[in-house]
Amino acid sequence: MSKCGTHGPGQDKMGIFVYAWVGNSVTRCPGQCAWPFHQPIYEPQAPPLVARNGDVGIDGMIINLATVLAGTVTDISEGQLAHPYRL
Repeated sequence: MSKCGTHGPGQDKMGIFVYAWVGNSVTRCPGQCAWPFHQPIYEPQAPPLVARNGDVGIDGMIINLATVLAGTVTDISEGQLAHPYRL
C-alpha cells in the first residue's frame, strides 16, 4: 500500500466494487504526500507553496484524493472501465 493513498478492486457477496484510501498527508510522509505544500524529500528543493487554508495536511490529502479517485474510475479491469462497478 502506498504511503499517500491507494485504490483497487474488491469483491464481496454483493459483487465487485472499487475502493479508494487516502492517508493523512502530514503524518504519513509529508515530503511526498503533502507536496507541493511541504518541502519535498526529492529534487527540486524549491520553497513549498502556501496552503490556501493554512493546513498542509488537508491540502495534501485533497491532491491525493483527486489522484486516487481519478485512478479508481479510470482503471481498466478485465477489459472494462471500473465505472460499471458500484463505488
